[in-house]
Amino acid sequence: MLIGTEITTSTIDVDLSEFDGNEFSKNLAGKDDIVQKIKGIIAHECVHTQQKRPADTGFIKCELLYRVMREGFCDFIGELITGNKSGGNHEYGDKNEKQIWTDLKNELCNQNTGNWLYNYSTVKDKPADLGYYVGYKIAQEYYKNSSDKKQAIVDIIEMTDPIKFLELSRYDQKPKQ
Repeated sequence: MLIGTEITTSTIDVDLSEFDGNEFSKNLAGKDDIVQKIKGIIAHECVHTQQKRPADTGFIKCELLYRVMREGFCDFIGELITGNKSGGNHEYGDKNEKQIWTDLKNELCNQNTGNWLYNYSTVKDKPADLGYYVGYKIAQEYYKNSSDKKQAIVDIIEMTDPIKFLELSRYDQKPKQ
């Protein structure tokens, strides 16, 4: 939480020369309201403390999908709590959602998350951390399609079977741009 807070409170006024102008430094040099950013990171990280690890048996293991969901679900619940979207990749994601989903589906059960998460130093020609965006959209679709919103929040936070949850969300069937 402390490291996240340090990153969250950075602005364009902070010396970011050690980052050589990479994507991560552009994210750090934001102009957003620091108080709102702190609320968002606290909400996001607190959701992580409530998430469950999947059981070792009973379903297909898809580590990349699971990790994408964990991060994106925290962003989604954090937005419900604070009213603020986290992450700067939604505009790009919404414009390229179909291609992003197609690309991610090709790697769904990979162990390597480098193309989708924690990739500020390696990503080129698109925003970093697009996995957060996809996880967010899966949670959003599940929530939208649920009649019991309170239970949907519990289901999102306590998800342990990523393939089953993806199926229940109906995100894969949703028309995308």
